[in-house]
Amino acid sequence: MAIPHTPTFVPQPADTPASEIALRVLVEFAGGETHVIGTAVIIAGHLAVTAGHVLDDITTRFGSGQSEGSKQVVSDYAIRLYQITPGPEYVVWNVFTAWRCPDSDLALLHLGLHGSSDPTKPIAWRTTPVHFTTPSVGTPIAAFGYHSSVPRTTPNADGGYHLDLDDKPTTSTGVVEEILPAGQPSGNFTFPCFRVAARFDGGMSGGPVFDEAGMLRGIISGTLSAGDEIDPPISYVCMLWPLLRLRIDVNRGDAHPRDVKYPLIHLVRDGLIHSQPSSFEGIHPSLISSWMSTEVEPSKS
Repeated sequence: MAIPHTPTFVPQPADTPASEIALRVLVEFAGGETHVIGTAVIIAGHLAVTAGHVLDDITTRFGSGQSEGSKQVVSDYAIRLYQITPGPEYVVWNVFTAWRCPDSDLALLHLGLHGSSDPTKPIAWRTTPVHFTTPSVGTPIAAFGYHSSVPRTTPNADGGYHLDLDDKPTTSTGVVEEILPAGQPSGNFTFPCFRVAARFDGGMSGGPVFDEAGMLRGIISGTLSAGDEIDPPISYVCMLWPLLRLRIDVNRGDAHPRDVKYPLIHLVRDGLIHSQPSSFEGIHPSLISSWMSTEVEPSKS
């Protein structure tokens, strides 16, 4: 896909194809109290990535349940991801477990089906290929997320509630302007990231950032300046490579040990996350080798 080199900020229809892989992140309480928090992107079956500060916002505002290292098990409320698939059909996912990625603004979410508008329709996962290294300076990028969200709930006769969500799906484009392997020395972006001339509004945090090949290259973190007619926007995107070393305990099927912890790179090795050999270029081979060879260990959860 061709991406403009000049910054653009373009509204999209509610059922844009991007809404199949880029999902709205909400917090819901029993009775209908609802909060829209940000955006997330599916990277594999039952797994999505969002910005770490989206998860931090949830646990700070609403509390967190049991925790173990980088893993947090939410309780007292539900974190739900809302997806629109072709039809359109509406699919709602519960977040069962969330892992906060150390030294980065990334979080991994483990999903389970909550409900859909057509329960007879089988789930068909659509994911985007992931490139774990950073695009070079001058590379055009396209980001996607939801902003200006207004949720409305109305009670149902059965004691439940109906949710209406008014928001603005938006594609933002620009170019990579600076690579920051260790982030800024101070401020809010002190983790591996890259600076882009693209506008990101509140609520877009956690959304996907793509290159012209359609590969996922980063996650929206935030904006210092939305820009104007004279000055371009100043925004930051999380690098993806820290996810590779994140230790998780998602069961992978009968061909793998159950209830064990392992680094996420094993999902790439096993083909459960779609990538290419070139996706590791720029990461020291010894790191890749050490993460790949890490043995599984029993999960304590």
